[in-house]
Amino acid sequence: MVEASCRALIQEKPKYLLLDMAAVNYVSSAGLRSLLVLAKAMKAAGGTLVLCSLTPSVREVMCLSGFDNILTLAADRSAALRLMQ
Repeated sequence: MVEASCRALIQEKPKYLLLDMAAVNYVSSAGLRSLLVLAKAMKAAGGTLVLCSLTPSVREVMCLSGFDNILTLAADRSAALRLMQ
């Protein structure tokens, strides 16, 4: 559901797509795949996917899987908005 909504937004070719992950406590391999698909779609559209406010457990998964080197991560929404300027 989130992936489909984001794909619709990506069709508008925004420069950035910000996902606030504050309420996400768990990311499965399917969730990682969805994030990777969205990041690739944003790159193809000339934009960048930015994730912010990751919970400690989600940040750990991102780091262990190497996604912290693939995706743009920000500590919080303010930091993300600064990255997006």
